Amino acid sequence: VDNAGHSSYWGSDKYYRFLKLVDGLVKNIHGALQEKMLSTETLIVITSDHGGYGSGHTEWMRPTAQVPVIFFSPSRSMKKPGKKGWGGWLDIKDVAPTVLGAMGIRAYEWPQRRLNDAHPTDSLEVGSRSDAQRLAPEI
Repeated sequence: VDNAGHSSYWGSDKYYRFLKLVDGLVKNIHGALQEKMLSTETLIVITSDHGGYGSGHTEWMRPTAQVPVIFFSPSRSMKKPGKKGWGGWLDIKDVAPTVLGAMGIRAYEWPQRRLNDAHPTDSLEVGSRSDAQRLAPEI
């Protein structure tokens, strides 16, 4: 999808054709997980490296900096945005610690972000940013 956005522009017919193709591939992956009886044990994460506006992302603005992130797991209760769930801006750096937390691996927080101590059977929370220097010795 990234190449379709850059070679034409974000939101073009070409972009949406590729998005529909990838959506079908995700459906195939989900079907294969169900067939192998692995879907309830699997966390599916769909994300991007940047948002979209025009045919590039060199200008710093919300449409290019905001990153879409989807977490899906039929066996986990997912926290919802708002006062009782998570809030604020998500960052691409939040994806890895969230996935690590879902796997039961502790990820350390940067200042002003909370620690994600989620156990694999707990509800999934948006994780804190990983401090690789402190995390690496524990792996």
